[in-house]
Amino acid sequence: MNFKSILIFLVLSIYVSCLFAQNIIQKMKEPISISFKDTDIVEALRIISDRTKVVIFPGTDISGKVTMQFANTPLETVLKTLVESTGSTFTIVNDTIYVTGIVKKEEKQVVERAMEEKQTFKEPRKCSATERLVPLKYLKAPDILSLLPPYIPQANIKILEDQNAVFVTGTEEMVAKFIDFISMIDNPSPQVSMEMLVVEFMRTAGEDFSFGATYKQEHAVINAQPSSTELSIKSVDWLPKEFSLTLRAAISKGKAKIRANPRVVTLNGKEAVIKIGTGGFYKDGAVYPWKITMFDYGIILRAKPWITDSGEIIMELHPEVNTVTGRTSDNLPEMNRRTVDTTVRVKDGQTITIGGLLQEDESTTSKKVPILGDLPIIGYLFKTRTFSQTQKELVIYITPHILTSARE
Repeated sequence: MNFKSILIFLVLSIYVSCLFAQNIIQKMKEPISISFKDTDIVEALRIISDRTKVVIFPGTDISGKVTMQFANTPLETVLKTLVESTGSTFTIVNDTIYVTGIVKKEEKQVVERAMEEKQTFKEPRKCSATERLVPLKYLKAPDILSLLPPYIPQANIKILEDQNAVFVTGTEEMVAKFIDFISMIDNPSPQVSMEMLVVEFMRTAGEDFSFGATYKQEHAVINAQPSSTELSIKSVDWLPKEFSLTLRAAISKGKAKIRANPRVVTLNGKEAVIKIGTGGFYKDGAVYPWKITMFDYGIILRAKPWITDSGEIIMELHPEVNTVTGRTSDNLPEMNRRTVDTTVRVKDGQTITIGGLLQEDESTTSKKVPILGDLPIIGYLFKTRTFSQTQKELVIYITPHILTSARE
């Protein structure tokens, strides 16, 4: 929007506001056609305000739902029927319609004084309108409409998405309240950094890879396939100082292998997705031309952090582990999927572990004496066959940190 367009919009806004104030009585006589079905009274008043361009302030003490239909009915009759159905009333003060519930004595005196002041003027007051362009620092302009309080009509707000700004028109008091409201909510959202460590351990009977970690609690597993090994989620009070050294020693001995070590940063209350794996392809269709379809397998972690007032972090976790177990007769991949949906509360820097991803590998090794091992009948006497079984466990460590300005 160039300068000329903005100037034209400002002039039109002031003109419309002034004309609006002088013709409020005429507006109340104009017929409208509108219908509501199980609609909240505040939402119904907002719709009428948008349709008729009349400023309507609903009070905080009104409530209820309405189901009504009007055809070519004067606005005054529509408003009267709606508000009376919810036990409310409305009053016209200058250029504004105020809708209230049971009027308290103090509120009634304020309205009466305003009405007396209005009667002292034989001629309509000159409209005192103002306008402001309010740039936003952190919020997105389209999100403002859903956050507006009842005392700021949406009809007075124009969203400038390309500038990430809001243009507001109205009385000086209303514009000042809107600016105060924006300054209160337009603040940077906290960020959470999530470090993820994926380790594959080679296990033998009775071997422990907890490395001295103290587990705080274990959470129930839901949505896990009965045919697959269930996932378990635990929160760790702390990882011991020697954790890294012990892990490196296990890696050097061939008992552990780091599969991935990603790090992601997300806003408070926003979901982050970490994918570790690869993709495959298969031909979908029995006749040419075939459709090539891609599928993903590996580890997918969806995490949504919430920072509490006490400085703790509530984590909504959805880990998913997909493995290819084989192929069907049609060459389609057979997938083994294991998932968990859970919510945990941890402190800043506390670690969450996801385990239970077990896999067993069996192998056979054959050795024979040259020539003699190939002899018929007695050749088996010169052969040896060794069976070995290896169990692997995939463990995922997730450590969230609250980012502050200094740490960022």
